[in-house]
Amino acid sequence: MKNKGFLLLASLFLTMISLPAHSSQTTIALSPFEIIRIAVHNAEKNDLLKNGLISYQSRYIEQELWRNGTFKSTKKNETYRHGNAYPENIRKDANNTDYRMNWNGLLLNSYEYEILDPDRPEHKKFLQKYQLAGYPKSCGDCYLFKFRPKTTLPNVDDIAPVGAGLKEKGIHEAAMRMEGVVFINKEYIFIQRFTAGLDNSYNRAFGSVSASRGLIDLEQVLRQDLDNLIVFRRGEIMYQIKFAYGIRAETRKLIWEYDCYFLNSGPEPACK
Repeated sequence: MKNKGFLLLASLFLTMISLPAHSSQTTIALSPFEIIRIAVHNAEKNDLLKNGLISYQSRYIEQELWRNGTFKSTKKNETYRHGNAYPENIRKDANNTDYRMNWNGLLLNSYEYEILDPDRPEHKKFLQKYQLAGYPKSCGDCYLFKFRPKTTLPNVDDIAPVGAGLKEKGIHEAAMRMEGVVFINKEYIFIQRFTAGLDNSYNRAFGSVSASRGLIDLEQVLRQDLDNLIVFRRGEIMYQIKFAYGIRAETRKLIWEYDCYFLNSGPEPACK
């Protein structure tokens, strides 16, 4: 495999920085936030490797919903994304439909975390609320954290991507106010599942945009056949944002499905 030594070294480095510090004599107890911070740090390094080393197929589905949440219409876009090993004119996607989300800003600046125990009745009820009652077992050896919005939230302009429009800001404004559950893989310290929901609508917002509904559900997986890189399995965002103080509303469900991953140094799979 081309650059096999580099890939092995990079994967080993990613694994080593992922593990909480410990020795036979001393164990360092990390807080939930510190573990989240390590996961974010690992994600940044993983993304650098992933962007350069792999290609994949992405299906984007956007469903327009009526204000009560029932189905209205659908549009789809299927693309192939190529890593940096390909020429720039090939790896760029002019029809990129991915919404820009500042996950790092949301995870590190918007939420407070606590350990979630699925055996406690109130925590079990919380998992059931997000239809995750059976997920702790399927997750394997994971940290389970419950999160909620900070009492004092950051300014949305500091969370939304640079140059974000009203819609992107509206989605981030809603995401900052969500509560939910995050599952962290203990061995590699990456976010295996992130599920959140907006319980209450809010009227205080920048300009003339507010949100009344919102759901986020993201899932990642470690792929040993891709040199232990972490890749997206599926993502879903549902939002209802109101413009001009409720005169116009937009309700959408956005779905991303990913498959057909392959290392750029190897043969392209038949699914392409």
